[in-house]
Amino acid sequence: MIPALVVALACSAAPEDFALDNGLRVVLAPEAHGTQVTVLLRYEAGHAQDPEGYAGLAHVVEHLVHRGTRHLPGLAGTQHVVRVGGDHNAFTTPEATLYFSTVPASELALPLWVESDRMAFALETFDAETLEHVKQIVRHESDERGASLGEFAELLASIRYPEGHPYRRDHRADDDAVDDLELDHARWFFQQHYRPDNATLVVTGRFDPAAARAEVERYFGPIVAPRGRRPRAPAPAVLFDNARRVKILARLPIPIWMMTWHVPRSDARRRVATEVFAAVLDARLEGDLEDLVRASEVGVRHRDAHSEITLVAIPTEDEAFAAIEAKVRSALLELERDGVTKPEWYPLAMGIETQYLTAREEPLSRAHALAADQIAPEEAIEALAAFDARQLAPLHRWVNLYNTLIAEVRFHRYAARYGEIDDIEVIAGPKGQKRRMGRSR
Repeated sequence: MIPALVVALACSAAPEDFALDNGLRVVLAPEAHGTQVTVLLRYEAGHAQDPEGYAGLAHVVEHLVHRGTRHLPGLAGTQHVVRVGGDHNAFTTPEATLYFSTVPASELALPLWVESDRMAFALETFDAETLEHVKQIVRHESDERGASLGEFAELLASIRYPEGHPYRRDHRADDDAVDDLELDHARWFFQQHYRPDNATLVVTGRFDPAAARAEVERYFGPIVAPRGRRPRAPAPAVLFDNARRVKILARLPIPIWMMTWHVPRSDARRRVATEVFAAVLDARLEGDLEDLVRASEVGVRHRDAHSEITLVAIPTEDEAFAAIEAKVRSALLELERDGVTKPEWYPLAMGIETQYLTAREEPLSRAHALAADQIAPEEAIEALAAFDARQLAPLHRWVNLYNTLIAEVRFHRYAARYGEIDDIEVIAGPKGQKRRMGRSR
């Protein structure tokens, strides 16, 4: 471990994790340096909790809550945070909805008041006029996204996940789905999910833990949780048991080629090994694909259920799909056969370590990790310091040619807005068999 990281780790106390009597989980992660504090409130209520036929409901409720409370009408909550020199935002993911503010350390009480007032009193301000305004905002955000790579990832969810899995549902809030949402739907969703025993409050940055705990008790302690404690059931991990190729038609002016693998979530050692593996593969393919693609990248996304390694390439032309796949197959076989030397993986690991150090020094990044029960930056840094190339070998069990999903996206003038699946083919099963699943349209 480099000296700067040792100093940074020594300057912070271990997070304090406890629960209030109403079930609210609280994580206090103080820093010995800095001038700001971040307050993040995460509700376990994301797109995956949208009932069938009500896509976009979690997103709509996020905006409704943002629009005011009994004591903070309209955007007053956000305006108060901005006036003291802070920042505020919110967003919805498949797993959760998050509200967060970063303010000067002396203003910690302000975002605690804002978020507690939203939890206790936002429902009172839900009305038909505000709902219609919020629907317009959600539709506008959907129009701005258009046919993006993220939309294709959602289209592939029906292939990647089995029936009943929360990640399988189509979470795209099209205009028809949003238009059909009524005020009672939003009220029901809020009452079901916006409750203290379904939320995690994280405070990071420079603050006194005892004083912060007293403020948390003051603002959130009086909020009463509805009867019947809500169990938190994380989405189960889904690991591929075959290799499939999906062909997609879309109204996009460029072709896209993707290859994805799922890796089980585990401890910090597995997580950093996954990131080093992806970095090594990315570096090797940069030269191999130079003449075939305009750009390519191998990235890692750590979800609640598992981690995903995804290679995205922008081919120079549709005809390059087969050549790209052949290059990737060759790189994977060589990586498994020959392994990785320290001169190759060490600088890549140091780059990842620097990213974690940056996240460790940024209160908001640390708050997101703590709220989601992910590996804290300091744990990842320690795991990288002890990293050995032998930790990459077990990943070949999941990152290989037989447990993957390949997507080929081609332009079609009359395709559906977010793309449509044209063909699915199993190209390698447990015993290497091949079979075609046929067209979906």
